Order: sequence, then structure tokens, then C-alpha cells
Amino acid sequence: MNETIRVKSIMRPFPYTVRRDAQALEANALMDEHQIRHLPVIDDRGLVGVVSDRDIKLLFGIVSIDHRLEDLLVEDAFVEDAYIVDMNAPLKEVLLTMADKHIGSVLVTHKGKLAGLFTTVDVCRSFGEYLSARP
Repeated sequence: MNETIRVKSIMRPFPYTVRRDAQALEANALMDEHQIRHLPVIDDRGLVGVVSDRDIKLLFGIVSIDHRLEDLLVEDAFVEDAYIVDMNAPLKEVLLTMADKHIGSVLVTHKGKLAGLFTTVDVCRSFGEYLSARP
């Protein structure tokens, strides 16, 4: 029997989140503290995008002398058109889309609510475990 593997089988459930109006410094500290590279971004309406450590570092790098790092917000750096899939999406399709579009993270939902985060690190870890289990 050929069972379809779903994203939910290797996603990280209950990811940390950051508000879009939070300081970029706060998001950076949260990522450093938990050794993660992506944070789903939320506001009063719910899930609105994703921010990566690279997005934050690029933002910090383009700060002019007229701006203080404390003035920079997550909304200055986050990606609104993030790749979002349902947790029951076939893993094969998600992986191919990530590769084709050079996407590093996927926001995973269940009934329209954030359920998890799926990144290239999760793919590597899962594939490594798969290879380790082979004879």
C-alpha cells in the first residue's frame, strides 16, 4: 500500500510567534534564545506572514544613521506572502514547491489556524533519520 506522507508528520507543532508590531530586536532575541531561524508573524487578525533571521539581519544592515535599532519593527522586515499549507498537504508537493520556489519555511495551518512550522532544517533532519534507519 502506498500511503501519502503528510506535512504534519514532520512539521514542528506549536511554533513560537511574534507580533508584527514587536521590535525587530525582540524577534532577533527570540530566535537566538530558541536557536530557530523563522517566526510566524501574527496580529489581531491572526497569522499574517513569516520573518526569518536573515530578514532581520538584512534590516539591521540597512539602518541609516537616522534610525535606531529600537525603532525597527518586525513589520519592517517580514514576508506577507508566505507559503501556507494545511497540515494534511502531501509532503511531496510541499517539498517540490519549496525547491522550485527556493522557500526556506512553510507555515502550516489546521482549519485556518497556525498549527506548525516546516523548514528546510526539518527536511534535512527527517531525511537524515530516514537514512540512519536504513540497513
